[in-house]
Amino acid sequence: MTIANWETEATRIPGMVEQMCSVLEMRWKMRDEFGPVTLVYGNGALFVDPYKPIPPFQPLQREPFKTNQEAISKACQITEGCQSLNIVDESNVVLWNVVQLREECAKRLQQ
Repeated sequence: MTIANWETEATRIPGMVEQMCSVLEMRWKMRDEFGPVTLVYGNGALFVDPYKPIPPFQPLQREPFKTNQEAISKACQITEGCQSLNIVDESNVVLWNVVQLREECAKRLQQ
């Protein structure tokens, strides 16, 4: 009955349930077989030091992939040279950030 009431908006979904649903959805989207996704990466500095010359502009690259697994494989090949590295879904929501990708690549290399 509770879920039916949430679905029909007869009662409000508690905030904690909404947060847990968001976490579960994100974890579902991080599965290897999820896709399509886009790998977004760049080599340029993310922040400009006001006391140093401004570095040349480095545009971000965007490569589409059918699945996370394909995008992660590519990320593992380029992770060391990139300061910006993310995998995003079709809505441009970040599924994997640079820290997560580096950890995942290190884990996959150990296997």
